[in-house]
Amino acid sequence: MSRLTHYESYSPGLYGLPHMGEVIASFRRHRGWETQEAFAIVCGVDKQTVGYWENQRYLADMDRRIFLCKVLKITPPTLLGLTWHSIVDDNQTEYARMLSNVEALLQENAYALYEDILTFAHDTSGKGVSPEGAYRFHKHQEELEALVKVAPEIEKDVWKDLLSRFYQHSTFTTSKRRCSRGTLCDESSRYCFLFGR
Repeated sequence: MSRLTHYESYSPGLYGLPHMGEVIASFRRHRGWETQEAFAIVCGVDKQTVGYWENQRYLADMDRRIFLCKVLKITPPTLLGLTWHSIVDDNQTEYARMLSNVEALLQENAYALYEDILTFAHDTSGKGVSPEGAYRFHKHQEELEALVKVAPEIEKDVWKDLLSRFYQHSTFTTSKRRCSRGTLCDESSRYCFLFGR
């Protein structure tokens, strides 16, 4: 089941999402509906409609995506371009309360989480960075930029310092700058690059 949750398991769709038709077909089979006809009966549509869904790189109808996500128990819902909030029914207040608690916990630990992301990025930078890893680091950096803007004045300097360390790491990993020795900087010459030696 874990392979179904990874974007890499599917062809690219639109807007940075996986091919939605492939996601739907994969989860349909995984949930026990071997044929499109069997699934069409459950959904109250004809087989051609299921075939249409499974051939689409992107389904624009959000209500249809929410419906399919619930019926097929697609997790995470981001595979269909949805958030957890969009698939929670109004009567599931306990689940919504739990999400609020998680949000509060994340806010309390945000600084430590971003420090951990930076530490992990430093520790793995010598092993090569995948495009997905670089993209995720960039997105976390953008989140951190937004956090710095709204940080309380008393904490702003600490957040700015953390952001500057993100920038420093980004510069190090993307630069092809040469050291004074005339060689490309790499993991073994990080000190040389960071301190201009």
